[in-house]
Amino acid sequence: MTRGLYLGVAVLLAIAPIAFAEGREAGQPGVVTTTDVKGHAMHLTISGGIDIDSVWRDDNLVGVLERAGMRRFSGSPPNHDVADGDSFFSPRVWLRFDAYMSDHVSAVIELNNERLRSELGSFHSDGLGSSPSNVIDAGSGWGAAANADLFGGGYGSNNDIGIGIQQAYIQVDDFLFEHFSMRFGIQDFVVDLRGNGNPFLIGFRPDGAGKAFISPIQEATFNSTGTLYADRLVLGTDSLGVYRGEEEPGGLRFTYSADENLHFDVWTYNIWETGLDHYDEWFYGLMAKYNIPDSPSVIQFLFDVTSNDSDKNRVYTIGPGVDYWWDNLELYGEFYYQWGDYGYTGALTGGGNGNIDQQSMAFYFGARYNFEASCAPWVDVQYAYIDGSNGNHNDSGDTNKNFVSYEDNDSLMILEDNLYGLDVQSNYWKLQFNTGMVLSLQHEKDLTASLTYAYAETVATPTRINSTSDFTNTSDRFDMHENLGNEIDLKMVWQYSDSLSFDLGTAWLFDGEFWTTHLGVNDANSTKVGDNMYLISVGATVKF
Repeated sequence: MTRGLYLGVAVLLAIAPIAFAEGREAGQPGVVTTTDVKGHAMHLTISGGIDIDSVWRDDNLVGVLERAGMRRFSGSPPNHDVADGDSFFSPRVWLRFDAYMSDHVSAVIELNNERLRSELGSFHSDGLGSSPSNVIDAGSGWGAAANADLFGGGYGSNNDIGIGIQQAYIQVDDFLFEHFSMRFGIQDFVVDLRGNGNPFLIGFRPDGAGKAFISPIQEATFNSTGTLYADRLVLGTDSLGVYRGEEEPGGLRFTYSADENLHFDVWTYNIWETGLDHYDEWFYGLMAKYNIPDSPSVIQFLFDVTSNDSDKNRVYTIGPGVDYWWDNLELYGEFYYQWGDYGYTGALTGGGNGNIDQQSMAFYFGARYNFEASCAPWVDVQYAYIDGSNGNHNDSGDTNKNFVSYEDNDSLMILEDNLYGLDVQSNYWKLQFNTGMVLSLQHEKDLTASLTYAYAETVATPTRINSTSDFTNTSDRFDMHENLGNEIDLKMVWQYSDSLSFDLGTAWLFDGEFWTTHLGVNDANSTKVGDNMYLISVGATVKF
């Protein structure tokens, strides 16, 4: 199948030069026009790009991703599993083909490589008892190794660039009746209320959302069972790093536009399928969105269901979102409430059948003001609360308050970014301040600079459920800290031309005491993971 994909890419690349006709502006898609032959495209749009990142992460950040402090001392002399910092070169290459036929029919094929590559693992019968009947053996690419490194020889399963299908769908506009469209196949799906690239609830896109039922990093760092899936064991993760991956949804989406301002969406997507009980993810729901006339303001209302095989694993989410502009002032926020069943406790132990109820909420609100000045400065203040629980589920049943979502909010480079950072998704709150301006370097307003400060804590401090042998100093077992840290991010984006941009991001996290004490690493002589971290990213993006 891989050879077939490469052959297809080669053929498509062979015809690509046709697209770049004389007179086309840089950065615009190329168009191949054909005759209107029945069953063939009337024209084909070809676009693509290369996004290159060079990244440096310090040893403390890598230590958390690798769960270095959780690994038990063994051997003689003891193996302290001290993490090292890393640097790597991570490009994403994509090529997209939009084919437009008659009768309002179009099709999209988009090929790219994934930069997050954790494999959850393989499945087999357990031997833990009658329930559950299957378990997961951990796969590869966990921890810091989830970031594919081109020069490090760790890209893809065969050390190649690993080109795959990002999108492949058919779209029919005015399907059955006017203003009603259907999209069927593998497709990106993003709900981004503010349009700032940080979707709070749904973010299926390249380098985007992962599996919904993976346990939060705050639990995965200290739990001797490692990362869990819907409170089920993933065997072998006690000696692996944190799981980070991305998913591409496949399914059906209908959109009805009552007019140019009011839109309705209904969808059903298959996120993950194994053929085994409670090792699947389905995602379906509906959304109404209203664009206020003659204004950038938006109001939306959403209801969705995240299902891990029906009974005892179905989570419901409902809530509104508002992005309101009054002259230069933006007021915004989203609120979601969750209920249903997260799982059942027998999944973790092989015995017992107590339900784990889902009862959670998540919200954020804030304000932004754009000043009228030559450098277009702005200030943005935001508070966010994403519910969480202590992670201690037992055989008599419990309540999970960790918010379940397909978010892709990467507004903080270390704490929230899923591609290079810690990917904190739930069980935290933050107070965030952002400011910036647009400057002129080579062309008018081609350089954007921003500064972000945020303070974050856990909502519920996880309860240690490890045995004392997992810790270097048992007196520190209950030395809990809820402080996730103070983060400062500095970002710059230089739009060199219509098709080429450069970016620089530097981030520092200070006083993140949670990451030190919850890894069980404090003893009388050393601390293997400190509470200060940094991340540097230098990138370039070209689009054609």
